[in-house]
Amino acid sequence: MSEKSYAHASNPCRQCTPLGASWAFKGIENCMSVLHGSQGCATYIRRYMISHFREPIDIASSSFDETTVIFGGEQNLEKAILNVAQQYNPSVIGIGTTCLSETIGDDVDRIIITLKKKYPDLCPLIPVSTPSYQGTQEEGFLRTVSAAVQALAGKYEFLGDKEADKSAEGAINLFTPMISPADMRWIKNVMEDLDMNYTLLPDYSETLDGGMWSDYHAMPPGGTPMERIISMDQGEASLELGSAYPDEWRPGYYLQKRFGVPNSRCGLPVGIDETDRFLTILSEISGKEIPRAYGKARSRLIDAYSDAHKYLYGKKVVIFGDTSTVEALYRLVSEIGMDPVLCFTGSPTGILPKTIERIPQPEASTEPPLIKENFDFGDAESLIEELQPDLMIGNSKGYKISRKTGIPLLRMGFPVHDRFGAARLRMLGYEGSAQLLDRIVNVVMEEKQSKSKVGYTYI
Repeated sequence: MSEKSYAHASNPCRQCTPLGASWAFKGIENCMSVLHGSQGCATYIRRYMISHFREPIDIASSSFDETTVIFGGEQNLEKAILNVAQQYNPSVIGIGTTCLSETIGDDVDRIIITLKKKYPDLCPLIPVSTPSYQGTQEEGFLRTVSAAVQALAGKYEFLGDKEADKSAEGAINLFTPMISPADMRWIKNVMEDLDMNYTLLPDYSETLDGGMWSDYHAMPPGGTPMERIISMDQGEASLELGSAYPDEWRPGYYLQKRFGVPNSRCGLPVGIDETDRFLTILSEISGKEIPRAYGKARSRLIDAYSDAHKYLYGKKVVIFGDTSTVEALYRLVSEIGMDPVLCFTGSPTGILPKTIERIPQPEASTEPPLIKENFDFGDAESLIEELQPDLMIGNSKGYKISRKTGIPLLRMGFPVHDRFGAARLRMLGYEGSAQLLDRIVNVVMEEKQSKSKVGYTYI
């Protein structure tokens, strides 16, 4: 298979970096995000997130125009921040840059310093550099979480007259990549089942999948309180979930280097091995035994693996999306006997190949999978037509390939905007892995049934 090189991307396997920043800011309590750039960027991101989460989402903009592009956007950003502070009364304002503000060279850090001198009572501001040409939505998300920790951890002066949150001392700092709110709630349930004091960042389990309100809220309730982020320097340990990202994206690495908080890492707890590892790390940190209910859930998942074996063994699968999601799905399909022939992502970091190479090759695979980064769906289409997989697992952007080739697509990751319930999709833990396994088997069975002349049914 020859490699092709292009000076452009026709349909990249990613969304924009400030989208990830806006997502991460939704996981901080009473936080409002401002995108420094044109209004179209905020509108595009709101549309994408609303179609996935089915929740109202506000994102402010500094609203560049032609004059701003020439003379700089400092005045626009100042007005945007002051308007947001007045209208929403946030505890924190997150500021993400866009391609336009980065290209003209606006120094957002200097602008914020100047603004804070003029308005010393202004709430904390968290700037993060997120031009779309720099990376993907996953990178924007991770950079934002790290920026929030660096901006707030140990900064007790932001509390003003408030007392520090003593309950946060000795807590476990827990950091996740982009997962569903339902999976985030599972993580919180695990921490509570182990009776562990923890601070989860970000926590959008309610802000991006909340219930009905009896009263209007300018910003949805929920999220990680600012006071807990400030107290992360007093944590007993940190645990980072997801792939082996660069150090500058890792808040746990920063807390260890800056404050000496011990840090651990593991992949997303999907499948048996990685869920075992996640729970073992928590048990070692807390000194507490894993509840028996988790052992029973593990046993049920193994039984489901056995039941699904005859449907899935040797089936060829293509996986695509964010790096951590692709890694987690690769581990799961390998455990259940499938053959992952192609894994690709829009990220250009070089992380995915190194991560996949460390995982033992699946028993069902006759040769190592093709691993592609910074990949375009246009290139993916011709490769998938050549490989002829039985299934694709990834986000809704793969639908056109699925429709053209007739290869079924199981939707997972972000965005899922042509199916309902994306915020409640599960894959973490033994139960989440079992739910995902059920979906995989049912897609394979449905495909066989639809192509069978006799209908593939019992008489």
